[in-house]
Amino acid sequence: MLLFYFKTALICLVLAVPLVLSIAWLITKIDYRITSANLEVTLWGVCVRRIAISNIRSISARRLHAEEWGEQWWNTHQPSRRFLTLRLRSGLFRYFVITPRHRYVFRSELKAAMANLKLPTPAVEETDALEKDAGEDSALPDEGTPADAGEAEGNSGTTNR
Repeated sequence: MLLFYFKTALICLVLAVPLVLSIAWLITKIDYRITSANLEVTLWGVCVRRIAISNIRSISARRLHAEEWGEQWWNTHQPSRRFLTLRLRSGLFRYFVITPRHRYVFRSELKAAMANLKLPTPAVEETDALEKDAGEDSALPDEGTPADAGEAEGNSGTTNR
């Protein structure tokens, strides 16, 4: 009886390992394409998910918070600095997360496509500005210093930040 369980476990392992490896490889073949009216998620050039550009409410370069749910369409195994979160106007999940290779370039292309449809340009969320300044302590202004202090001293509005 013990031999039967051992053989069954061995067969399951032999079948599971190639399945897991093929799924991990398949993730890297996902790509994103912006058309005139849609954002498409493609797998080997075949569209597997399509979102209307007019359905996008906002675009941000951040991860989802723990209480937020959304579709995750990653194309990498290490997405740390590649997250691009789209907030949608309608749908079951209001957030759509992708990981393009150059997220700020992709976001500007998506905003340009929205402008071509004559849609309101989505607002940049506060988290985007904080991510760009992360690690640059000298670039952050002093909280106790008013922004107009340079003008009061006669610097004609130019401040060193």
